[in-house]
Amino acid sequence: MFMIIYKNAYLKIKKDEDGFILKTKYYQKYHDFFNTFLKNVDDSIKTKQIKINVDEINTLSNLLKNNELSLEIFQLIFLFLMQQLKKLEKQNKTILLYNLKDVVYFKVGENYSFYFLNPKHMFRIEDKNIIIDKLFEKNKFIGPEIESITELPSKISMTASYWSLAKIIETCLLKTDKDLNYIKHTKLYWAIKRCLEMDPKHRFLLFI
Repeated sequence: MFMIIYKNAYLKIKKDEDGFILKTKYYQKYHDFFNTFLKNVDDSIKTKQIKINVDEINTLSNLLKNNELSLEIFQLIFLFLMQQLKKLEKQNKTILLYNLKDVVYFKVGENYSFYFLNPKHMFRIEDKNIIIDKLFEKNKFIGPEIESITELPSKISMTASYWSLAKIIETCLLKTDKDLNYIKHTKLYWAIKRCLEMDPKHRFLLFI
C-alpha cells in the first residue's frame, strides 16, 4: 500500500512502508536538474528509484493552507529556490517560469527545504539569454517580456526567471492573507523588489 505525494511527467514521489521513494525514468537525461535537490546520488544507479530520508514531503500548495506561516518560512522558500536556480545557472540552464503545484517541501525535524521539481520548465542559457526552443504554458508568474514571444525559437533575458521566482513569493503571501507590506523593509522585501524591476537588465537575484 502506498500514497502518491507528488507526480509529474518526469518523476513520482510516493510514501510506503519503507518511507518516501522518488521514482524517475529520466535521471540521466535530467541529471543536473535532479541534483539540485537530491544529495550524493550515485550516477550509475540502475533502479531509478531513490529513497529520500526525510520526515515529511508535501506540496507548497498544501503548506499555504496554513495562514500562520512565519516570515522565516517565506524567506526559506525564496532562498532555497534561489539556490536551486543558481546551481542550474552554473550548468547554463534555468527555470523559465514557476508555479505553485511543482514546488515541494522536504521536512526533517523542524527544518524545511523547498525545491521546484518539474524539469519540463528547464531551458538552456546562452550569453545570459534563455533560449526558448520548445512549447510552454504561460501562467500568471511569467516575466512580462515573455508576453511578446510570437515564434520559436526565441530568446529573452535570463532574468525572466528572477521575475517568476519573486511572483511565487508574492503569491505565497497573498494566499496566507498577507502582502508585501507584511515583509516591508526586510531582506526578503528588497530581494523581491530587485527581481520585479520592469527592465530585465536591472533585475538581480540577491538576498543581502
